[in-house]
Amino acid sequence: MGLYVKVIIYAAAMIFLMAGSQARAAHPFEGAGSLSCTDFANKYQQSPADMGPYFFYWAEGFMSGLNARAPKENEQARDLSSLSLEEQELYLRHYCVQNPSSDYYLGVYSLYQTLKVINL
Repeated sequence: MGLYVKVIIYAAAMIFLMAGSQARAAHPFEGAGSLSCTDFANKYQQSPADMGPYFFYWAEGFMSGLNARAPKENEQARDLSSLSLEEQELYLRHYCVQNPSSDYYLGVYSLYQTLKVINL
């Protein structure tokens, strides 16, 4: 599948996901992280090839952001490659199965905490 088609699919997925979040209460996140684990599981089950990357790309960006602010906040950064991408995705799917009422971003933060600490 070409890059243009992938961009169109992900843009359509983002519009679809954001439309469902309009009725939610105030929330500190937008995009995939603002959804519940139940929402993640349902969307992943409907279309794993599209929704898996959409959610995981959000997770990578969130964890990268945590690393970017870590030195300013006197916090420890994490080695985002200390688990393989497959292991990280599996962790998030398992987290959401075990915590269906949790928000997806909390699963990502839980994953982040399991990664090896590094010095920046």
